[in-house]
Amino acid sequence: MENPIVIITGANGFIGSNLVKHFYEKGWRVLALVHNLPTLKLTGVEYHKYDLSTSIDETIFDKADYLIHCAYIKYDSKASIDSNQININGTKQLISLSKKYRLKHNIFLSSMSAQPEAE
Repeated sequence: MENPIVIITGANGFIGSNLVKHFYEKGWRVLALVHNLPTLKLTGVEYHKYDLSTSIDETIFDKADYLIHCAYIKYDSKASIDSNQININGTKQLISLSKKYRLKHNIFLSSMSAQPEAE
């Protein structure tokens, strides 16, 4: 039986990088989706540059069994980008691709930092 394949978004973040290491050490094939390619890469992990605000290379999903989505853009009322729109549309895109390619499971992590502050 082949080792399972997991896509991990936000793989440069604290939680994402620990998940990458965990699954890699368990013998899984890891497809790490990152906004900026890291200078230090874990040998054996496939790093793919992506942006939640644009379309994602679907061929990555064609290979995968699982998705762990822990990427987000931090909410900032002064930012020139609409973080809610990026977070929501990016997550919708990932879910659609997961359904299209029949991934076995999706895990979604979020943060209070992704939400606007209460007024």
